[in-house]
Formats: sequence, C-alpha cells, structure tokens
Amino acid sequence: MALMVLRHYGVPTRLLDWSASPYVAAYFAACCYDDDGELWCFDEPEYERAGRRQWEQWPETTTDDSGDPSKFAAGLTAFTVEEPPDWFICAFYTGFPRQDSQAGAYTMTARFGRDHCDAIAKVLSDDSRYHLYVVARALKAEILVVLREQHGIWRGSLFPDSAGAANTAGLVFANDRV
Repeated sequence: MALMVLRHYGVPTRLLDWSASPYVAAYFAACCYDDDGELWCFDEPEYERAGRRQWEQWPETTTDDSGDPSKFAAGLTAFTVEEPPDWFICAFYTGFPRQDSQAGAYTMTARFGRDHCDAIAKVLSDDSRYHLYVVARALKAEILVVLREQHGIWRGSLFPDSAGAANTAGLVFANDRV
C-alpha cells in the first residue's frame, strides 16, 4: 500500500498506474501535450486466470514455497539483492481518495526497468487479450474538453485530496500572476 500512495505523489517506483475507467485512462493519455499518448487495455479476467499460474514456476515467491497464488508475497523476492524472478502483478486498492476517483489499479514488476506492457503481454500470451491505442498529440486538447464537458473527468475530479487540490489551484492560477 505504501508504494501505491508514494506512486500517486510522483515518487519513482516499480508500479504503473492503470484505471478500470476508459475515460480516466483517456485523460491520462491526453493530459501531457508533448508527444502522442498511449492507452493500454488488457483482459482483466484472463489476467486473473493467467496471472495465478506464474507462481507455480516461482515457488520462492510464496510464503510456504508451494507456488500457491494465495500465498504470494512480493517482499520475498522484490527487494532482494539478487535478480528476482520476472513476476508481474496487477492490484486494485480502495480507500485512498485519488485511487477511488481514478478507479485505479497498479501493476508491479519484481525488476526495475521492466516494461509493464511487455510483462502483461508475456502473462497473457494471446495478443487478442491486450491492445495499445495511440492518442495523437493533435487530438489531446479536444479529448480533454470532451472528457470534462461530457464525463466530468478533469484534473480536479481525479485529484480530490488537499494536496491534489492545492496543486491544481497552483496550475490554474499560475498564468494569472502579475
């Protein structure tokens, strides 16, 4: 849980943010104007099935060395000095205002620098179970307008806590300074 909170405040981690909401995902794919955005999707029920099987090949990732997915513990291998097994997990967490407003989930890899999209492709193996949509830079401003006007998705709705509100206000009023 601590890594999830740290990630939401911009601390570098081995976590990648996802959302169960296509509107929220579209917002984050469109909010930075520098380059084209990426919006990845994957078949969550298939991930649930396929993801559970990976622990059988790495029993050392489970509390009793059984490979039982219900006994997986990231801390057994994720923070070791040696190169850990190449596992990949997706987790949902509720009870944190930003997480709840963003319908958020996280993926985590055992190894730093691991591309999460490659990792989920490896777990799912069938390329019909995941897809990348490219959000063209030229369309981003228009997408953000539609998301806000038609779906109520904007920075203020996605960062509802006091730190998010303060940051949003700073961005909004930055241009009004004399």
